[in-house]
Amino acid sequence: MPNLWFPALILTTTVTGCAHGPTPPTSKVGAAPGAPPSAAADHATAAPLPAPPDPTAAASFLAAVRAGDLAAVQQRLGRDPALAAARTERGTSAVQVALFRIQDNQEDFYPPAANPILQAVLAAHPALDPYETAAVGDAAVLARLIGADPALVSRLHPIGWTVLHYAAFGGNAAAVRLLLDHGAALEQVAANKFGNTPLHVALLTGDHATVELLVERGANLEARYDGGTTPLHLAAALGRVDLLTVLLAHGAAIDARSDAGATALSIAIKSKRLDAAELLRRRGAHT
Repeated sequence: MPNLWFPALILTTTVTGCAHGPTPPTSKVGAAPGAPPSAAADHATAAPLPAPPDPTAAASFLAAVRAGDLAAVQQRLGRDPALAAARTERGTSAVQVALFRIQDNQEDFYPPAANPILQAVLAAHPALDPYETAAVGDAAVLARLIGADPALVSRLHPIGWTVLHYAAFGGNAAAVRLLLDHGAALEQVAANKFGNTPLHVALLTGDHATVELLVERGANLEARYDGGTTPLHLAAALGRVDLLTVLLAHGAAIDARSDAGATALSIAIKSKRLDAAELLRRRGAHT
């Protein structure tokens, strides 16, 4: 099992909560700029569709989504596309269940554009709520939602994230830019025990354009969340040389240590991210 600095474990409580329904704010959980990152981009609205009338079919479909059974998901949607609007008993949508899936390596989150289960759900054109729109929808739709409800920019989802957190996690650079231009708080700390910033959550899925945009807008490169995790630690855990390069070029502390004493280099080594470890060594990093 990964150490506490690793994103998959850091967010396990949240992901499980999302799969079974929204959790209270005190508990936790890439697309090119300007382009919609999902097949549902033109179908996003503020109000979700009602759940399908057959609860047994909905439960079976959601179980396939959670399990990552792509064939079953596609088969069920082929028979009844309305299942894409299914919700758990506690109200969590199929989109959210799919959005927070962890890859088969049990360590990394899927970037939404490369998440086959999420893309299968989105291909059935479910209506998206504002947070889902920020993550995987069209920025133009999000702009209309903000125009109708400016307070949306700062409103918290039950998992403690703002729409900017969702846009950052979704790698939706166009939505991130829109939200920042409308005054979204760049350093908003999630209202949960983990307290991650939008830059932190962007580095859980690793969309380069989104990370670069947040950094260029002045995101705090030394911000820490659960376990003393910094953005550089997350980039090292992903093994992303490009993201490490962006963070270091903007002054990230190369030898910052987590609460457990881990540096970016020690994390890269432990995760067997050899290219990342080599870059960090060349830059003078220490374990």
